[in-house]
This record gives sequence, C-alpha cells and structure tokens, in this order.
Amino acid sequence: MKVTEAYDFFKVQIQGILDESEAEEIFWRVAEALTDKDRLALKLNRDIMMNKSEMLAILKDLKQHKPIQYILGHEWFGDLKLTVNESVLIPRPETEELVRALISEIKTTVIHEPIRVLDIGTGSGCIALLLKKSCPNIQVYATDISEEALEVAKINAKNHQLDITFFQTNMLDRSISLPDQFHFFISNPPYILPEEAVEMQERIMKYEPHLALFVNGHDPLEFYRAIMDLATEYLLPNGKLFFETGRDHAQLVYQHCQSLHYDAILKKDMFGNNRMVIAQKKEPALMDRLL
Repeated sequence: MKVTEAYDFFKVQIQGILDESEAEEIFWRVAEALTDKDRLALKLNRDIMMNKSEMLAILKDLKQHKPIQYILGHEWFGDLKLTVNESVLIPRPETEELVRALISEIKTTVIHEPIRVLDIGTGSGCIALLLKKSCPNIQVYATDISEEALEVAKINAKNHQLDITFFQTNMLDRSISLPDQFHFFISNPPYILPEEAVEMQERIMKYEPHLALFVNGHDPLEFYRAIMDLATEYLLPNGKLFFETGRDHAQLVYQHCQSLHYDAILKKDMFGNNRMVIAQKKEPALMDRLL
C-alpha cells in the first residue's frame, strides 16, 4: 500500500489505543522503519510503497499496548540510535536533560587528571554513552544489577564505538566495592512504590522491566540512600551527584542530600516538574567545621 493509504488505515486501526497526536508520531516512525526513508521524504512523496503485512504485525503489537520502541527495537537518545528491548527502560527526554546538565558541568570543570564518571543503573547505557560521546576525554564507568541490561548496553557501546567500562553490581549490597573513586555519580534509580503501580500506564507495567522501576519496599529513597552511602567512600571531595527523581519524591531526595551536608539544588524538567537533584560533596575540612 502507498504511504497515503497506510496513513488512513493506521489511524483507523489504532483509534482508541493511542490519542491522535501520539498516533500521528508513531505512524511516521513506523513508516520510516518500513521504507528506510526519512519522514520528510515520505511526506513529500506519499506514493512510496509500504508493506501491509509488516504494518499489520506492528499494529497487532500496538493493540497489545507494546511500546513502539520495543516493537522497532530502537530509540533515539540525543543523536544516538540505541538498541532497546524489554530488559531495559526506554530512554526518555527527562533523562537526557539530566545528562545535558552533567555535560555542561564537565565542560567547565578544570582538574589535572581525567574526569571519572559512574553511571549507576545504566540500563540501555544511554546516559553513559551520551556522556562519552559528548566528552570523549572522560572515563565513564557504568553498572547495573541486570546482566541482560548490561548486554544491551554493551551492544550499544560497540555499535557506537564508545569505550565504557561496564560491571555488574547490586547497589543495595553494602559490601560492594567500586573500581575507583569518581568525580561524578549520575543515576536514574528505581523510585516507584509498589502501591503506585495502579496509576501507571499499561504499556509500562506490561513491558518495561519492574527491576528498574520499583523499590523493594515502601521507601522511595531506598536506592538514593544506598548510592549516597557509597558516595561516602567513592565520591571524591567536591564531587557531585546527579540524580533523576520522581516528581513526587524530588523534595525528599533533596532534603536527604541536605541532611548529609551536601550542597544540593532542585532542578525542573522541560514540563516544569521537579525531576533532578544535583548535590555536591563538601571538602573534609569544611565538613569538620560543620559537625
């Protein structure tokens, strides 16, 4: 079928599953994937042919609320095209905002050694990879509890020829050791409470990895506390933590950082929600004066 016919067909088939604007965006993503042509070319020439059986297969998955990123097997993060599957969270724009904030910080940091960054809960590797591509001279380490997620991250690093040191850890294991000390920690850890699951979209609950979404009990700061405990030993003096948070928990993370005598700030995302906490570890001499 021609693109123009496929467009009308798709809109009718997906009605009631996606809202109009989302259906529009996803159709063009599907069309690009099935024709191997960019969106502008498709809009200028709607007589380009598309495979109807392939579109029907995609529609079948979409009607089961499967995210288009998992159906197509990739998502963009900045200018990186990343492999994704159900072992990893789908990279999101809010996370890219956090990474851009750290990139700006790195580019204004002057020290006489390579800057070392640890990405905690790397998933697809999106954070680590965009950092390394944007700041080639830094050393980037990335860790995750999930072996399957690390395999996806390694595939993405290989595809983009970016040198990242990956290793597997459980952040809640108090006996873990890290390979070095770091100038920056960055993390988008699990923070959703089990009871909040009822408020979440079906496509998230059904397909995205719960290990990367939910805390184990009823403390939304479970992983933030563990990371900050780790920072006591492995984050260098004056080093900084870059956290993504849930909008309902950002204030709690901010207050916890302050309670540990970090200089902390809250940052809003593009939608005006408090979604980022940046906290700087104070030098030992200053800490001694505060305690």
